[in-house]
Amino acid sequence: MSENERGADVLKYLSKLERALEQARPMPMGASVLVNREEFSDLLFQVRQHLPLSIQDARKILEQEDEIIDQARERAKAIVADGHRQSEALIEHAHEEAERLISGENIVRRAHERADEIVAQAEDKAAGMRAGAENYSDAHLASLQQTLEKLLHQTMAGRSELERRRNPETPASQTWQDPSVTRRRNMGWSVDPS
Repeated sequence: MSENERGADVLKYLSKLERALEQARPMPMGASVLVNREEFSDLLFQVRQHLPLSIQDARKILEQEDEIIDQARERAKAIVADGHRQSEALIEHAHEEAERLISGENIVRRAHERADEIVAQAEDKAAGMRAGAENYSDAHLASLQQTLEKLLHQTMAGRSELERRRNPETPASQTWQDPSVTRRRNMGWSVDPS
């Protein structure tokens, strides 16, 4: 079943819910009505079953947001820690190499210079690896954040669209508007978020 068919089915079941409320027997002295619980529950179940998959997926992702972010943070920490371990090993190796060069009796001065060069190169490489690991972690978290924000915007826009269809008399100013979509619409761009 396509997304459009699922959306049409949701609207059909929402219309049935509205009719059930409109046709329900009113309670005396109040705004309450009597509805058939089984019929109403069945219609709500049908709405949930026919929600577009993108809304269901977005809801699942939003429910798992903390877990996804925690996993990304743990992965980033592991990458940074691994980078630190590798850089420490490089520095240690450089110091060992420096010690080996210095221990020789010949060309002591050149050995010291070469050892200093090796240590400096190793420290530069270690600093580069640390920076690379941190940049990678930051980029990964930024990408995850963009994905979650996009899903949130799509979910909110979908809910707003359903609300607009359910209550067509509701002014557009009372429904949620994605600022980036409004900006693109004003500039003549497509408003499709993908």
